[in-house]
Amino acid sequence: MVFYLHNHSGNLAKQYHPKRLILESPLYDLSYTAKKYYPLLPKLKYISNYSFDTAMHFSDVNCPAIIMHGKINKLVHYTNSEKLFELNKENTQLEIMPEGDHHNMLKQQKYQELMSIAFRA
Repeated sequence: MVFYLHNHSGNLAKQYHPKRLILESPLYDLSYTAKKYYPLLPKLKYISNYSFDTAMHFSDVNCPAIIMHGKINKLVHYTNSEKLFELNKENTQLEIMPEGDHHNMLKQQKYQELMSIAFRA
């Protein structure tokens, strides 16, 4: 079983023990992303009931993980992926694609290569 997700992945991977975890442009958590783009925005706990806190469980993921993120992604900044990688370097491969944005990852050669390898394993 391979999980291919954007968020809530760490918790699911802990529960179901997939063979591999693939994250594409994940949020570290919603609060981090909001502060990155909207520093004057009030605390999210007053605005949203959802935290999208991938970081909360990611350090506990034991299966191999691949994080892929486009460097020019304007919706979810690539530093979200860098911060997640720091939580679980032992099991994680991080790929920041210089020409990748939020909507063109499928067109990136490195993305295609990684997905091919991941689903073959």
